[in-house]
Amino acid sequence: MRRGAPRRPSLWRLLPLAVGAGVLTWVIHYQVSDTSAVGAAGVAKALLAGIAITGLSVPIAVPPTGRAVADLGARWSPSPAIQLAARTLQTTPTATARVIAGLAVSSFLVTGALGVLTAFESVGQYRRPAHAIEHGPQHHHLGDNPWEVGGPTPTPEQAAAIRDVDGVLDVHPDYSIWIACKDDGIDICGEVFVGSCAQLALRVVVPDCRDGIAALLSNPDGQAAPRPASGNFEITRDLGNTQQAAATLAIKGAVWDVDIAATQEIFPDDTHPAAIVPPDYPGLASLAGEPTAYEILSGPGFAVRDRLTATTQRMGLGINLQPMEDYDVVNGYAVLLWTLAAIVLGIGLTSVLLTAIDHAVERRRQVAAQRALGVPGRILRLSQALQVLVPLVVGQLAAIALGYLALSAYLGYDRSSQRPTGAVVAMLLASLVGAAIVAGISVLGLGRGLTPQLLRRE
Repeated sequence: MRRGAPRRPSLWRLLPLAVGAGVLTWVIHYQVSDTSAVGAAGVAKALLAGIAITGLSVPIAVPPTGRAVADLGARWSPSPAIQLAARTLQTTPTATARVIAGLAVSSFLVTGALGVLTAFESVGQYRRPAHAIEHGPQHHHLGDNPWEVGGPTPTPEQAAAIRDVDGVLDVHPDYSIWIACKDDGIDICGEVFVGSCAQLALRVVVPDCRDGIAALLSNPDGQAAPRPASGNFEITRDLGNTQQAAATLAIKGAVWDVDIAATQEIFPDDTHPAAIVPPDYPGLASLAGEPTAYEILSGPGFAVRDRLTATTQRMGLGINLQPMEDYDVVNGYAVLLWTLAAIVLGIGLTSVLLTAIDHAVERRRQVAAQRALGVPGRILRLSQALQVLVPLVVGQLAAIALGYLALSAYLGYDRSSQRPTGAVVAMLLASLVGAAIVAGISVLGLGRGLTPQLLRRE
């Protein structure tokens, strides 16, 4: 009994995909405001609906998309290899399309998951330790906590010895001196840095800084605060839980602007001092007293952390290294995600390879007949490779592009400006390389060429 030609997949299958992609595009460009017809909750529902519709539409859309590409190749390409591949793809068994569709769905989900990972990586709890451990500087604390009485007090000699540890940039006394925040229209308040301009440069970029001058650091946190007309301010020492009365000291100084853009590039999401006072400012020594704690700035990497821990342990001191818990957790998620991506891509490509080889073995009779009619073997091999490569490339391109659209919508809703473009491109390149390898290996299913044994068998 002769079988009819396979039923052409309807192009109406692309309609749900177009709807889902349209919803995600709307979410990307919609700006929620007080006058918006759709609130944040409505946009969130649209985002979830768009991701769900697009994800469910991917396996439905793969067969008509592959058939459309095959039709184009059969109609317009003059290449015999492409013509043979297109004609074969027009009659490809549904099982092959299903395997490719399954791989496309997995790629869509993994690409979309990169958006969640990027959302974690864009928050300050991750950006601060990530920048510190990868680029420096790292901020550590040695000695008493200002809010806890007691504990070992490091000596100046011990601080000097720690300064000599390889990778340490600065060891600076922490006096816990502040400008009290008052409701007087001046927003500059917070911790006061006592030190030199060279030491300040390891924390914040102040182009006008000059040693020996006290100054308010205008707009240190990047907020739209009014620039003070005067550099006069009052500082006090935080005495923690003690019952002593806090002394104050009036400071006369200048007003210097912080280069916010340069500061955020070097020290992203860090908090910065509200003012700088030189160590020899009159009256400061009696207010500050002897330092009971030190701030340590070190270069990047985990090795310097280990050296600091070993050094302070030998001295009998406790050190609070810059916390890396959030950094470790997010990196753990990243390793898990990329591991799953590698497993999914490997299993998917292996399944496609096995299906393609089985299909090539089934076509050996047809290939033998084509060889007997004089079709060159290189054309038949190229045709077989294209039969595997084209649907894989089309499916992966569509899936990863739609996944990138979904993650862009999610990150846009999350108000994140970061996009994992590099990671998505890396995943796309890995998919294309894998598709090329699978297509090349699938040629082995055709056999070694036209032989008497093949003709007799087929």
